[in-house]
Amino acid sequence: MSRTRRRRAWITLATLALILLSLRLFLASSYFDLHRNPTKKVIVVFRNDDIQEFSASADAYRFLQLFVENGIPQTYAVVPFKKDLTKDAVLVSLLKDQQARGLAEIALHGYAHENHAGKRRSEFAGRPLEEQWEKIRSGKAHLERIFQRNVVTFIPPFNSYDQQTLQACVRSGIQVLSSSHFFPIPNSFPIQVANLNFLLTDPASRVELASSHGGDLSIFIVYYHSYMEDIYRSDDYLGKAKRLIQVIRQHPNIEVDTLGSVALRHADYFRERITLDAWYSKASVFLEFFGQSSLREHLSRLYHCGEAKTGLFITLGLLYGSGLLFLGGFILGFPLAFLGHSFRLSGAWTSRILLALAALWSLWMIVMITHPRFGIIHMSLGTLSAGLLLHLFFRIPGRQA
Repeated sequence: MSRTRRRRAWITLATLALILLSLRLFLASSYFDLHRNPTKKVIVVFRNDDIQEFSASADAYRFLQLFVENGIPQTYAVVPFKKDLTKDAVLVSLLKDQQARGLAEIALHGYAHENHAGKRRSEFAGRPLEEQWEKIRSGKAHLERIFQRNVVTFIPPFNSYDQQTLQACVRSGIQVLSSSHFFPIPNSFPIQVANLNFLLTDPASRVELASSHGGDLSIFIVYYHSYMEDIYRSDDYLGKAKRLIQVIRQHPNIEVDTLGSVALRHADYFRERITLDAWYSKASVFLEFFGQSSLREHLSRLYHCGEAKTGLFITLGLLYGSGLLFLGGFILGFPLAFLGHSFRLSGAWTSRILLALAALWSLWMIVMITHPRFGIIHMSLGTLSAGLLLHLFFRIPGRQA
């Protein structure tokens, strides 16, 4: 390899490192500090999935009683046909009692909570429209007969659905759908999508911080399964719930409501944030996976407080993380280029091989980006390989080689 190409590779490496250092310093600067907001409003929604698994144990009672004692409403996601609800008098009585007190919204949680999609895990995604409509229609009618209330909220099992699910919900009279914020589905239907964005095991300090910082409104949709208190004691579901309820009671600007009510009252809020929510979830996992815990922490504070600069931080955070991967791929090119040089291929053959690899990389990235489940692993591998390819292109021998 000529001295010119060697110098070009080292200059590129130094430039990349300098850019990444500058970007990291900017992300840690005061530009992204939280600002206090004394007029802030916070709404908390408790989404309790798979309540039909209620065990009637002392721990299960204690958990639900905690909410009743504090006048905290919940949205209960009920699977209509996984078990015969009409024979579960204890659960039905408990939910009806909370309904009468204004402390329960009954949401439709699929049909029988069965997986029809293999490893992707979904009861609805990919199924024919008529099949989805029939299951949603009959499940909704079944819950309405039992609880004598109109069901307006649908929560798909495994948090997985498609556009035909949205269409089937509209045909069935469902007004709100709540899923995960990782893979939002384009929604052109008259139904409100309000996805989860907070786990019960997340620190309650996030809600407390949001009560006095950031934008004018933060909504926390808290996702959990109350029956897990019986199974995973180390997660301390009861203790986390107590702490969060304590924070709510200590701050008069924090209110609690059910999922259907909040989604319909603040439709503009959810429509504006659905893309931000998805990119936040991907960016936070991306940063955590590659050892950028401090950046992930900063992002979480900005996001949950509703800071206007959250989107910019996500963009720069992804660029920084991607830059580290790109740099890693470029560095990986040093030993691979040395190994390739040992095969003593002609410049023409080296060029052909690299151009073929570049074409395959471009095709792969187009397929990945356009795929609805394009994720951080695809992005990471694509970025790493891009850095590697750039380094190898720098080292393509000339015609005289």
